[in-house]
Amino acid sequence: MSQGNEASRHYSVRNTLGILVLDVAAKVLVAGAGLLIIRYMAPNLFADLTLAGSVRNFLSGVFAASFNRIYIVGYRRFRLATSASSLLAAQFLLLAAAGAAFLPLVLTLGWLYPFVLGWVFSQAFFDFARTQHQQQLEFRTFALFEIAKSALFVAGVLALAGLRGERMGAAEVMLLHAVSMVGAVFVFSPAEAVALLRGPKREIWSHLRVMVGTEYKYLFIYTILLSTLAQIDVFMLRARADDQALAAYGSAFQYYALAVLLVSAVQAILLPAVQQAATVADIRALFRKHRKLLLLTAPLFFIGAWIAGWILPLVDRGKYPEAVLTLRILAASAFVSLAFSPHSTIVMRFEDFRFQAGVALAALFGALGLQLLLVPRFGAAGAAIGVLLSYALLNGANYARAAWLLARRPLSDLIREGAET
Repeated sequence: MSQGNEASRHYSVRNTLGILVLDVAAKVLVAGAGLLIIRYMAPNLFADLTLAGSVRNFLSGVFAASFNRIYIVGYRRFRLATSASSLLAAQFLLLAAAGAAFLPLVLTLGWLYPFVLGWVFSQAFFDFARTQHQQQLEFRTFALFEIAKSALFVAGVLALAGLRGERMGAAEVMLLHAVSMVGAVFVFSPAEAVALLRGPKREIWSHLRVMVGTEYKYLFIYTILLSTLAQIDVFMLRARADDQALAAYGSAFQYYALAVLLVSAVQAILLPAVQQAATVADIRALFRKHRKLLLLTAPLFFIGAWIAGWILPLVDRGKYPEAVLTLRILAASAFVSLAFSPHSTIVMRFEDFRFQAGVALAALFGALGLQLLLVPRFGAAGAAIGVLLSYALLNGANYARAAWLLARRPLSDLIREGAET
């Protein structure tokens, strides 16, 4: 079977929904734990946890996501099959440097900052272990890692709720996140965990040179910009609104994360599948299946947004009334991302990283302007509108570029270039 046919076989509605079911099962467990956290944690502490989560997401997104993308996109070109431990060590070095650079956050987060760093390193380790299976199209194992992590986290939150109740703190929850991620890798795949941590590190510097000496530096820049874009809403709410608005946004985001699961499941399959496609026809076959998935899932987004008006007040006991409108706007953003963001994998397949970095920069400046304009006037809902519009720009541009590349450049040229490297 050709690589293109193999990739197309793995990306089907059935396989995508299978992975989604496992991911949803994991996230439903975590969401249930999140609802307990919302219910018991004081709004000011939950605002701190929301900000800490954004810092974690930013640092993990910049370094973990960029290295993991390079592991998949550049797997053959940079012969990464034998140097996974070195690539993980390079991540840890950059994360340590970033942690030192972000020390001024101690003024905002105080003694919570070391817990944020522990969360970040644990996330990097967990995500890299999953990425190895993702690159090999082992999606069932990829999803089962998430199940193991979620089960450990939920057990910890249940114990915490029983022992601490309304005295539950942000540091305790962050520690649970870190322990559950590291524990999941060691429990589910102990040999792989030991190999990653104890394997040879002699290629660390060559991997770091990839970041600055090849076209892949634009992929790194693109990931930095995406990570900043993903967190700018929370940062602006912290700077331009009160704790109530930030906590309400954090509450809506818990449910929005469930909608994003489908986007993540599709991208998790399409990124390695598109990388293994041998012809443009293979890629078009993958995206025909994607269109079928859109038709099947569109009603779920609209039904979920509609019933939010009844579910959210029951869960948060009316603490965050503005969360309902915020969630409905974010749900629209999630559907736009599901429809158009997977096309960014095509642009990556053609290694047009410079274009992606430029578009992400434009989207980031657009988001900054929108957040500065909308957050002071509309609070959490204004931040959600900014997210919708900025991601529409980003994903629409990637969609148009992907269509242009498929029409004008044969994949055979790129495959030959990779073989010669």
